[in-house]
Amino acid sequence: MKINCYNCHIEYDISPSRLDLYNKHYCSAKCKYEAEKIFNPDMDEFKKDLWKHPITVLSDMYGVSVKTIHKFCNIHELDRPGRGYWQKKEAGVI
Repeated sequence: MKINCYNCHIEYDISPSRLDLYNKHYCSAKCKYEAEKIFNPDMDEFKKDLWKHPITVLSDMYGVSVKTIHKFCNIHELDRPGRGYWQKKEAGVI
């Protein structure tokens, strides 16, 4: 079976039995390492961006998942906008 690499998008063969084991598939160990590299942004810039953009937008900007940003904020004890913050800001309540 042919699928695309999660990181470099090159098409490669994989056995159907391995397809169910993982959500993400990589063509090589190098691609897996590059895709799972450590998220380490500039703290001052990240703190400003955290309150300028929703986390979903930040995940696209930094090229990581939303969960990675949540974990980073928890580890570094960063305050982040609560649930509904962006809707309230858009409505002019905040």
